[in-house]
Amino acid sequence: MNLLKKRENLKKIKDAIAVKKSDLAQIKKDLGEKEKSATDEDLTSLRDKAQTLADDIDALIAQESAAEEEVSDAEQELADIVESSKSRMEKSKNDKRVGNDKYLDTKEALKDFADVLQRNPEDAAGVQKAWGAKLKEKNITNPTLLVPTPVATAIKDAFEKSGSIFSTFNHTGLNAWRVMLNTEEGDVGLARGHKRGTDKDEQSITLDDKVIRAQYIYKYLTLDKETIRENSDTGALLKYVLEELPQRVVMEIEKAAIVGDGRATSSDDKIYAYEAIIDADDIYMTKVDAVAANSLIVDLVKLDALVQSEGQRYLVMNRITLAELKVATDANGSLMYPIGTDMASVLGVDTIFTPQWFPTRAPGVPIAVEYAENTYRTVGDNAIDSYENFILAKNKNEYLAELYSGGALSEFKSGATLMQPTTSAPISADVPEDVPDVPLG
Repeated sequence: MNLLKKRENLKKIKDAIAVKKSDLAQIKKDLGEKEKSATDEDLTSLRDKAQTLADDIDALIAQESAAEEEVSDAEQELADIVESSKSRMEKSKNDKRVGNDKYLDTKEALKDFADVLQRNPEDAAGVQKAWGAKLKEKNITNPTLLVPTPVATAIKDAFEKSGSIFSTFNHTGLNAWRVMLNTEEGDVGLARGHKRGTDKDEQSITLDDKVIRAQYIYKYLTLDKETIRENSDTGALLKYVLEELPQRVVMEIEKAAIVGDGRATSSDDKIYAYEAIIDADDIYMTKVDAVAANSLIVDLVKLDALVQSEGQRYLVMNRITLAELKVATDANGSLMYPIGTDMASVLGVDTIFTPQWFPTRAPGVPIAVEYAENTYRTVGDNAIDSYENFILAKNKNEYLAELYSGGALSEFKSGATLMQPTTSAPISADVPEDVPDVPLG
């Protein structure tokens, strides 16, 4: 079993433990509620189920410990291989032919690698053999582990750096995540004090059950062989493709997570595994309309108060809307905030994101979306997969980048959306003339 499969096995075990612990907690709750009213037979049945679950959990924990040890050993083995490779490269760096370890950082290496792919389009073994021969020319050993540095880092860097919004999500690494929130509000859901000599009142709890699952999200591209040949001298096209595809995947995920991907529910291309914050249940997100009598900045400050989760806040809006806030004027026509003011601080958030896909202001369209850090949980893989192939019939190279992933808000009132009312003109960022000046921020 390779390292990836060992990690997947460990995630499955952890997921199973979480589910069984949740089921055990529910049975214990049932036992507490039915202890006085249920028959002995029913209570015995519940206790047996609880014991069975407890035994299952103990067994899974033992499996988890063994799986963690296997993953740790495999990771150490991989680290040893990498370190050994580095040592060999260090020993041979005085070679006069290229400089060995530096070769992989050069444009020449990228060009050579692109040429190898072009000459062996449909044969992975051929690519490995040809690249191994090329590295042997450069006196570099263990060629199966080494590719040009731009190729090795392009996919990883593009995935990690392209999504500023994506980086604010809580990436669990699990295949699925089960959320159970108590939806009771007010005194019925709170703990109470006990007065000596009185009976304890039964507390009320209503759980909202939500499961976050993943799907494959991909970006697919084909290029004519002529185009590849014309750009093969520098290898720039290969590097661009390896960077661009992961960036497009992340960009589409961010859009789906905040406002939805815009595709019909019945569409085969619908990204359904990411629940848009603007579509989340009111348990997780509060949606309000902007007030025509208010300055937009007043509505945005109030929006922040609707997010009840702790932690840093992130605000997402259209870039034009942010510009309007920066040049908003008071009743006297003067700028409310000097040029260069940090609008994030004014609005009480850590960062304001203005992605190009966020819609412009229009009736029935969100003006801004806010959420708290680590409350939007994702499941699935934390690394993107990329593939390259050649279509003989069409004389084209095809490139695919895909990610098995999904996500949703997972904490009580962790998001808020400010909507443009469907029956009104766009809300102005300026302070209305008949409203007294109120300093904000």
